[in-house]
Amino acid sequence: EALSHFERAWRARDGLPFDPSAAAILVGLGRAQAATAVRWNRQQGWVTLRRAIEYYLQAGEISRAVAVATDPRITPEGANHVVATIQQIRDCTPPGSVEEGRLLARLGAAVYFETGDYQATQAAFARALGISAVEREAGLELRTLAYATSVDHFDLRWSEVLAKSRRIRELAQ
Repeated sequence: EALSHFERAWRARDGLPFDPSAAAILVGLGRAQAATAVRWNRQQGWVTLRRAIEYYLQAGEISRAVAVATDPRITPEGANHVVATIQQIRDCTPPGSVEEGRLLARLGAAVYFETGDYQATQAAFARALGISAVEREAGLELRTLAYATSVDHFDLRWSEVLAKSRRIRELAQ
């Protein structure tokens, strides 16, 4: 139902200027598209979300751009050009900030699913985990480990999956 609702809302804006309301509709539409797409083809949802992200960046609403790009309901696999978009947002965030950490966690997963580069993926995860430790941000650590576990699963690194899963369980308790 959400998909048809947001499609109607977007069509109703035809000819109107792109404003915060339009960006919010695109966020809802992109989330609905991603949620209803098959796992390995979430490109349309990401394209829609990227339009909202671009608006937020141009409007100087960096926190909103970060929130959309790192929304945990949008899985990192099944879309291209996620890495470039996250890099663009990272350029606007303070180094070492929790926002950068969230972007790095998402970046690690995106790099793996777009390129298969396990080492680059692990470097992004390590930096995100470093930020989570400095900032004492358990939520960031949990999110990073969840993405890292997913990557390890796809890369058939079972001992790493087990170790990270144990840490996730500790954090969740």
